[in-house]
Amino acid sequence: MEKPKRRRFRQETVIHSYIHRPLSMEIIRLIWNTNITANQITIFRVLFNIFALVSFASGTMYGFIIGFVLFQINEILDHVDGMYSRLKKQTSKFGAFLEVTFDDLFAGSQGLLGFSIAYGAYQATNDFIYIWVFIAMTIGYTLNLIYLINFESYKICDKQSFHNINHDVEEYKQIIGVPFLKSIKNIIFTIYTWRNEVLVWGALFYFVGLEYNIDFILIALLFHSFIYNTMWIKKVIIAYKTAKKLDIDSK
Repeated sequence: MEKPKRRRFRQETVIHSYIHRPLSMEIIRLIWNTNITANQITIFRVLFNIFALVSFASGTMYGFIIGFVLFQINEILDHVDGMYSRLKKQTSKFGAFLEVTFDDLFAGSQGLLGFSIAYGAYQATNDFIYIWVFIAMTIGYTLNLIYLINFESYKICDKQSFHNINHDVEEYKQIIGVPFLKSIKNIIFTIYTWRNEVLVWGALFYFVGLEYNIDFILIALLFHSFIYNTMWIKKVIIAYKTAKKLDIDSK
């Protein structure tokens, strides 16, 4: 099979479009003629993710910096395994299982990534506020999933009714070359899509921010808590209106 050619990637963030994805393609080209599989890459990158979590949990400036670097390596390899599997036609249900399981557990802001950064900030300051906000965030995330599943099962609403953002739709990514208001809207969507990066970058600049009385980790955690709790409240409101309308229409 011919080695894939370098190409331009869609607009996402500066980091993803001009660093992560191009580096991913270079790695793919490097390993193209080997026997390495996409699933092996997925398992290998998780090691970087786990070491990143341990580094974040240390609560030190160097721990946050090392955690940031290791997490970015994991992110690059995350792009590698997906593109590699598609280009080599190695996509499989088991591969999808590994991807979803590892990402939600180790790389999701609502999972161990968020906890390790919140715990690291607690270690650095002995302030339990980080843990409380993380708990509020995970409650919001859990309620969001519960309501989504239950409202669907009772046929009160479907996924489309909740206007979920499609991670791969180009329309949501374009910031340059579109009208100003659309650009602002797409920036918000981009931040939402890559919200775990908001938390990781908050950790990177945490100690610098404290020098100026800016707590980047707390801001990132509050942002996530607001997003997740707003989402489940929105679902309840939509389901309530839909249920009332269905009852009226059935009479």
